[in-house]
Amino acid sequence: MAEEEAGRLSRLINTIVRIQNVILEPDSEWTAIAEEPSSLKEIYGFYVVPLATISPVASFVGSTYLSTFRTPVITGVCSAITSYAIALISVFILSLVINGLALVLRDHNDKIYLSSLKIIAYSYIPIWLAGMFLAIPVLGFFAFVLGLQSLYLLYIGLRNVLKIPEWKAGCYAAVVTAGAIAFSFMPIWINSHWPQWIHAVHTWSKIESLNQSTSRRPTRRAIPAGSPRYPSPVTPDEVPEEPPLIPPPSGKPRPAPIVPPIHPEDGAELGTY
Repeated sequence: MAEEEAGRLSRLINTIVRIQNVILEPDSEWTAIAEEPSSLKEIYGFYVVPLATISPVASFVGSTYLSTFRTPVITGVCSAITSYAIALISVFILSLVINGLALVLRDHNDKIYLSSLKIIAYSYIPIWLAGMFLAIPVLGFFAFVLGLQSLYLLYIGLRNVLKIPEWKAGCYAAVVTAGAIAFSFMPIWINSHWPQWIHAVHTWSKIESLNQSTSRRPTRRAIPAGSPRYPSPVTPDEVPEEPPLIPPPSGKPRPAPIVPPIHPEDGAELGTY
C-alpha cells in the first residue's frame, strides 16, 4: 500500500516537472518526449483528462458567480460538460489529423499516432492552464496570450518529434491550428442551441406519452341501433304519405281575379302601383 502511494506521488511530481519543462524549456523537453515510450492511457490519464477540467470549471465559476451578467446554474453546468467533452474529443481528432497528414505527405511510412497524440496533448498544456483566468472574466486576455504559447509549442513539437523540415512543420501547425479554432467555437454553438434542443426533446416526449395513452385507451362499446342516442333509420314503408289536396267546393278551379289595367291618362302616376 505504501509503495503504491509512493508511486502515485512520484508520478504526480514527474507530471508537474514535465508541465514546467514543456513551458519553460520546450526544445530540450520535446527531445526527451520523442525518445521516451508512452501509451494512450498514460497520456490521457495523467495529462489530458485532469488538465482539460481546468477551463470548464473556471468558466463555470466565473460565468455563474463572478460575472456581471450571471448565467443560471443549469446552463453553466451544461456549458461546462459540453466544453470538457469537446476538449477530450478534439485532442483525439487533431492527433488523427497529424497522423493523416504525415501518411499522405509520406513523411513517415508507419503509423505515428502516439507521437501525434503526444504533440497535441503537450501543446495544449498552456491553453488548459490559461483556463484558470476564465474564473475572472477581466483576466480573459491572458488566456489568449498563453494560447500563442501553445502555437509555438506545437511548431517545436512537430519539428523535434516527427523530424520534419521547418516549412512542413509550419504547414502542419497551420492545419492543426485551424482545427483547434473550429473546436473552440463548437461549445459556443452547442450551448446557444441548448434551449431549442431541450424544447424539442420535451415536445417529443409529450407526443410519445400522448401516443401511448391513446393506444392504451379501451375501445368504445358498440351502441345498438334504436337507442335514444342513435335512433334507427326510417324505412321507405314508414314514410308518412302527403295529405290529398282539398278541391274547391264547386269542384271547378277558381278563376284568376280580373285586375283592370291602369293607364297614366286615368290620373294614376307611373311608379305608384
